[in-house]
Amino acid sequence: MRTKLGILGPEDSIMRIKEIAEKMTDLDVLYFPYEHAGQSESIIRENNHKIDHWFLSGPALYQYLLRKDLINEGNASFPDLYGASLMGSIVEMMTTSHTSINRVSLDTIQKSEMDRVRSDFSIDNIAFTLYGQQEFLPAEDVITFHKDLYEQGKVDAVMTCIKTVHLKMEELGIPCFRISPSRLGIELELRYIREYGQANWYRKSSLGIVGVEVNAKSLHQEQQFYSYKIKQQILDLKRLLLNFSEQVQGSFVEVGDGLFFIYSTRGELEVREDKFLPALVLDDMEKQTGLSVHLGIGYGMTAWGAEQNVRHALQLSNNNEDKQAVLVDEEKKVTLYKDDERVSYQERILGDEWSEKLKEAKLSPAVVSKLSSYYRHYGREAVTANDIAGWLKSSDRNARRILLELERLNLAAVKGEEAAGQRGRPKKVYELYI
Repeated sequence: MRTKLGILGPEDSIMRIKEIAEKMTDLDVLYFPYEHAGQSESIIRENNHKIDHWFLSGPALYQYLLRKDLINEGNASFPDLYGASLMGSIVEMMTTSHTSINRVSLDTIQKSEMDRVRSDFSIDNIAFTLYGQQEFLPAEDVITFHKDLYEQGKVDAVMTCIKTVHLKMEELGIPCFRISPSRLGIELELRYIREYGQANWYRKSSLGIVGVEVNAKSLHQEQQFYSYKIKQQILDLKRLLLNFSEQVQGSFVEVGDGLFFIYSTRGELEVREDKFLPALVLDDMEKQTGLSVHLGIGYGMTAWGAEQNVRHALQLSNNNEDKQAVLVDEEKKVTLYKDDERVSYQERILGDEWSEKLKEAKLSPAVVSKLSSYYRHYGREAVTANDIAGWLKSSDRNARRILLELERLNLAAVKGEEAAGQRGRPKKVYELYI
């Protein structure tokens, strides 16, 4: 398995990276130099289908493309420009400058990183003025920031990670030093990309099983009168499943009465997920067949593990009053699909201490994880027992018990009250710490 790597940046940065990348023979590398950063958008759009991972020349380009939704944290990275890279530029500045430099304006690097570098390398004798905005590209505002500080006599020199800024400062005659990634930083990031690519390949090649189970009530209600109708509905369902099996390059198996499995790989199912959302597939099956069905997906490194997970997913789908497709992966993370929404929670809570505390409180780790996921998914700052009851499909009484136990374990705290109806008591409002 070879990772297709796209290296994107100014030509001088690409040549620096190329020297190291070509030594890694298990990477298929394509180079995409540009003259100005605005060209990077069209390069990404036109070549994204060819690339497994984008290696960008620096953090400014990375943040720019991330805000444009052209890359994500999983398929793009950049070499570290802090630590040794920053210190290398500082040493260059101190040894080549003919005048004393004690005040410097700096872009791209954030205050938290700068504080860490100051602490690690003891460079308190230089005062840095940081460009505080998150927008680095296009570079006009960054250029203005450095130019104004220098012309106002507030800095002696400029340090930048952006080639366009560096060229403009040189054109204006302003002392400027460009921060470039070190050879070690480039090599470490390329190694990470290679290892991540291999791990991702193994992940995608793990087994994925789609399980579809016909609701038992659909099979048995008044079966003596409608047996032929039910058989026709089952045949319609099989036809749909065979078509879906072909789309995911899977193998279709009838496991038992009303239970069907499609064996494929995780990679195939994830690639198709954008076009065949589990919740929409479930809804389509019910509309076309007239049957009530449950849909579960299980991932596993072995056939046994994947089957255990798909059966667990079907059980969760069956237990849920809402029509939801359910996915369970190797780490027992559960994802619920309804319409175009998805909510994930982890069934495993690591640590014996917390397991014992939850057991003593008669709270399931899965319930706590599910609440945590819903709490974050909906961006809530506080909840009531009614919210908990709705999320868990339980009674208000059980929801109040859960909140009281979470409060006792310091996982929740009362933050106020919510007015009820004319006769009802005010409802307690809780903040969750889970």
